[in-house]
Amino acid sequence: MFGFFGKRRRAELRAAPFPEAWAVVLDGLPLVRELSAEDRRVLEGHVAVFVADKHFEGAGGLELDDEQCVVIAAQACLLLLGQDVDEPYPSLDTVLVYPRTWRTHASRTEDGLVHEREERRSGESWKRGLVILAWDEVRRGATDEDDGQNVVLHEFAHQLDTALGDRKSTRLNSS
Repeated sequence: MFGFFGKRRRAELRAAPFPEAWAVVLDGLPLVRELSAEDRRVLEGHVAVFVADKHFEGAGGLELDDEQCVVIAAQACLLLLGQDVDEPYPSLDTVLVYPRTWRTHASRTEDGLVHEREERRSGESWKRGLVILAWDEVRRGATDEDDGQNVVLHEFAHQLDTALGDRKSTRLNSS
């Protein structure tokens, strides 16, 4: 029953006029400017649903605004174009955004020895419910389409991989 209401709410979000301020943000993204009018319309619908459904949270002192959320949502939803999608990234609950790359301690075991080191991170994609991004890298990736680096596309590709893996294992287990 809740699925029906969620689907209806997403349809209403897609049918509503896309906010003009958000359209201006999309106009500033080179990858979006290259889209056909139909793909742009589909992307706007995905963005509207994504921003409404996902919890965006600033970390490390960052206070997020609508523009930042739309930039992230637009890049994430580019990966959904051409797919039959009602709910963008259904396993994702939260997008956590730091102002810049952050440092974390990482360890790995190799040949029985534990190696620890400090690493800089610009993004992480967790299997269930969370993507973490560094805003400085999000902004750079959104505006420089030729450098081959885009943290949002990278981390949300992991989200798609996880979803595909879940569908494969579900299909295999149900046989």
